[in-house]
Amino acid sequence: MVDLKKLQAVLRVLNKGDLEFTKEKYPRFMRTKSLTKPKNIFFLEPSGRCHLTTKESCSLESAAKHHPANKIQLLYVCKNLRQLKDDKPFQIVSQIEHVEIKSLNFTHVFSGTPLVSWYESGILNVTKKRTNDLSDGLKFVLFKKYGGVTIDSDCIISKPLPNLYAYAGFQTLPVVNNAIIKARKDSPFLVECMQRFVKEYSPSIWCHNGPSLLTRETCGNKYKYFAPGFTCYGIDLFPVPAFYAVHFSQLRLFSDPNVSEFLKEITN
Repeated sequence: MVDLKKLQAVLRVLNKGDLEFTKEKYPRFMRTKSLTKPKNIFFLEPSGRCHLTTKESCSLESAAKHHPANKIQLLYVCKNLRQLKDDKPFQIVSQIEHVEIKSLNFTHVFSGTPLVSWYESGILNVTKKRTNDLSDGLKFVLFKKYGGVTIDSDCIISKPLPNLYAYAGFQTLPVVNNAIIKARKDSPFLVECMQRFVKEYSPSIWCHNGPSLLTRETCGNKYKYFAPGFTCYGIDLFPVPAFYAVHFSQLRLFSDPNVSEFLKEITN
């Protein structure tokens, strides 16, 4: 049985005008002057599998659609290039003019950063969430070396990203998620995050090295003061509906065939 009340609540978050980021409500997020456009928009696929899911290809296409002047970079690991090139979603993405697809060399990427000792320690061989931890670590390294935006490949971009120097968004209060982040090259904030990543790394606690680390670093226990428009250490923190309008626990409602007609009725 579909929980229609939950579904209605999800759709209200997506559609209600009172959640729009208007200049009056959130002036810091509606600056008219373009501060900085992210030259690099990174997507990561470090698992080693040699195919893209349709959701991942949609995520890349959505970012490319709303950022035609930016370099959309898919960084991947795959030992069977023939299998990758035969993959249909990969073929579609590779035809987009400003999408660049590059092979990841972990040794090269981590070199010269505080995370090199962590990567070379072999601790990734004992973690059950190797891909997640690699992705979390790679984001910090890419920010240090290049700056730009990282987007998780399960995020669909529905509008251009904001022109702010650095930002992240709340997934829930008080959790600052790292699915979409922007930071400047060599940001002192990110350097400190990398140092804490190595010092406090946990191979077993879920989200400890990603969202939880970002939350601890962005003002730690001061989360009770968080509010829309809050800035901490130069990072603009967006309210929940900005990047995570639909909670991950509710995503299944949108693929449930029993609610397809109900969805059409409400969204039309």
